[in-house]
Amino acid sequence: MRLAHGFLWRTLMQARAARLAFDGNLVPVFAGDATRVKYAAPLSEHVRVPGIYILRLQVEGSGRQRVLILTCWLMHPQVLEGKREGTAK
Repeated sequence: MRLAHGFLWRTLMQARAARLAFDGNLVPVFAGDATRVKYAAPLSEHVRVPGIYILRLQVEGSGRQRVLILTCWLMHPQVLEGKREGTAK
């Protein structure tokens, strides 16, 4: 529990205002509801790939069978814009 708390505290304190292009519109990354939160933040050096990540933390299941799931994506602008990796305009 202490590790999870520390991770959340560190990443939320470093959260970035970020937007993604989706169907031609810029959509803010930070969003959430009662069961999940999504935000953009850097991860520690232990990840070995520096940069801003999109983090999604969500609760799945019900009752005593609930689990907390963390999903991370590297926020790579060219990939998110639908361009091939390594190409530039």
